Amino acid sequence: MLPPQESARVSEHLKDCESCSKEYDEVRFGAALARHLARASAPEGLWSSIERRWEETPVVSSAKGQPFWLAIRRPRLAAAGVVLALGLGVVAATLRRIGLLHRADRPSGVAMGTSVGGPRTTPAVTSTQFDLGAYLEPLRAASPEQSYRLISAVSPGFVTLDKQEALRNAGLSALQKESPLPGYRLLAYRASKVGESRVVQLVYGKGNEAFSVFVAPRQLRFSYGKETCVVAKVLGIRCQKVDCPFQKSYVFGEGRFHCALVSKWLSTDQVAAVMRYFISAHKGSEEG
Repeated sequence: MLPPQESARVSEHLKDCESCSKEYDEVRFGAALARHLARASAPEGLWSSIERRWEETPVVSSAKGQPFWLAIRRPRLAAAGVVLALGLGVVAATLRRIGLLHRADRPSGVAMGTSVGGPRTTPAVTSTQFDLGAYLEPLRAASPEQSYRLISAVSPGFVTLDKQEALRNAGLSALQKESPLPGYRLLAYRASKVGESRVVQLVYGKGNEAFSVFVAPRQLRFSYGKETCVVAKVLGIRCQKVDCPFQKSYVFGEGRFHCALVSKWLSTDQVAAVMRYFISAHKGSEEG
């Protein structure tokens, strides 16, 4: 919505400013999540309270030469802030309800539906599905620079593990090579609890390129938000491909594990090499 000159200036700034880029990615991530929320009616009298804020807040005179968005009348800015705060509150509440955000007062590892320090009010539900939709959505229109940050960012609900514990949970502890591709190194190793299962996220990177592999027990199914999967073959390896032209993400597996490879720019040869690396590690594991 910015004029072209301001838009170009902000884009250039985002390339070099880590803190602004981080906030920008968080806003994109929140917007992607918000698209999955159901519509709800605003409370009675909401708009009247916003208008009162307009009338009660003094107008700020704009200084010459300052960016145009700082010259917006403060009442409008305050109103926008109220609306944004309400929207983010709804998003946060929804995410907490579906388990993507952990409340500060809920210890890590406590299942949804368990009351800490009191009687259980609702029975714990064993989840059999892990949705990658919120993680995949921001990648649709991401540039190469943005995709590196988005792929390597911490996924909602994931915490960093000890490296050996992460590799053991991902079924990779017996492999001698730490990375499936030459030149790439293991940057991050995290995990999240989904029902009774644990999902491991491994992030590999080289320069400004990165890809992520989610490893889960066979009984836990992956879903992909609004994206679907199609049957595919990559250099003879049977798999499923996330049906989205803006990314190269695949689901494959062997034995009691299956994996979701999330990437933006990997070549077909590289995708096949990553699959073979994980399949060779999991081949001896028992069927789930």
